[in-house]
Amino acid sequence: MTLKKYGKSSLALLDIKKGFINENNYYVKRQNQIAKLYSKQKKRSLCKNCNSRKLSFLFSKFNTKIKYFECLNCGHLNGEYQDSENFCVNLYTLNKGTKYAKNYVTETKKSYFDRVKAIYIPKSIFLKKSLKSKKISTLNILDIGCGSGYFVSSLTKVGFKKIEGIDVSKKQINFGNKVNNFSLLNTIEPNEVSDYVRKTKAKIVSLIGVLEHVQNPSELLATIKKNRNIEYIYMSVPLFSLTVYMELIFHDVYNRHLSGAHTHLYTEKSINWLMKKYGFKTISEWWFGLDVNDLFRNAYVKMKKEKVSKRFLEKYNSLIRNLIDDFQYSLDKKKLSSEIHILMKKK
Repeated sequence: MTLKKYGKSSLALLDIKKGFINENNYYVKRQNQIAKLYSKQKKRSLCKNCNSRKLSFLFSKFNTKIKYFECLNCGHLNGEYQDSENFCVNLYTLNKGTKYAKNYVTETKKSYFDRVKAIYIPKSIFLKKSLKSKKISTLNILDIGCGSGYFVSSLTKVGFKKIEGIDVSKKQINFGNKVNNFSLLNTIEPNEVSDYVRKTKAKIVSLIGVLEHVQNPSELLATIKKNRNIEYIYMSVPLFSLTVYMELIFHDVYNRHLSGAHTHLYTEKSINWLMKKYGFKTISEWWFGLDVNDLFRNAYVKMKKEKVSKRFLEKYNSLIRNLIDDFQYSLDKKKLSSEIHILMKKK
C-alpha cells in the first residue's frame, strides 16, 4: 500500500524567499535573459518525457512569446525549444556555474542551515519514514545534482550515514563542503553523470529538483534502471499547477516555477507514464506546493509598486500568514500542488 502525505507549512519560506521580493527586478531580468537564450535553440518536435509527436499548443509567455505544449500521449507540459547542450552549459557550468549558483553561494552559514532546516530536513524525514514503513533498513544514498549540499546535509542530520552527492557546479560543491565542514560532495562533468550512475554501488539515488534540469531525463532513468545495485529512487519534480496560471497574469513579477531552467513541467499522468516505462512502483507520495506562497509574493510585489504604505503591506502580510497553509492544503489534498516527492522501487 502506498504511503500518501499532503501539505507542508510554508510560513518559514516567506522569510527565506523574501529575496525574490526585494530583488524582483534582478530576477525578472535574469529570467528574461535565459528565456532569450532558450528561444534561440532548435524547436522541440518530440515530448521531453515520452518522445511523442502529439504536442498540442496551450499558451505562450514572456517577451519572447515562448510557446508551451501539452503532450496528448503522456500529459507532460513542454516548452517550445530543446534543452540543448549549449543551453545547459550556459546555465549550469559556464564559469564554474557562477551565475546559476548566485542564489546559494552568497548565503551566510545561518541562512544556509535555516534553508536546510525549513526545506530539506522535512524531505529527509519523509524518506526515512517511508523506508521504515516498509521495514527497509537505512541504505547508502547517492544524491544526483546535489548543488550546495542542502539535501545531503539534511540526511546527515536525521541519521543517514553513507551519503554522497555529485553536481556539475564546482562553485556550489566547494561552498557546500566548506559550510558543512565535510567532503561528501563531488564535482562531475555533465558527460560523466551517466557513467557515474552506471557504476555506483548506492542502493538509493535521489533526484531532488533535478530531473527537470537534466538534458536527457530518459537516458538517466534508463541508466538507473540498468544498475542492479540501485533499488530505490527518491525524487521531487515541479508540477503543472495553479502557479503556472498566475505567472501568466503577473508577468512583471519573477516567475519562480515555469521560467529560467524550468522549461517543462510534470503532471501526475506524465509521472505515471515514466514509472510504467521504466518499471518503477510507488512506495510513498508527498504532495505539497508553494502556489499560495507564489500568489502572496506576486500580489505583494505588485502592491509595493503601487506605492502603498508600509503599514498596509504589514496588514496584508499578517492576513496571509493566517491563511496560507490552509489554502495550500486544499490544493495539495486534490493533488494540485506545485511539486511532488515520490519514493519509488524498481520492480
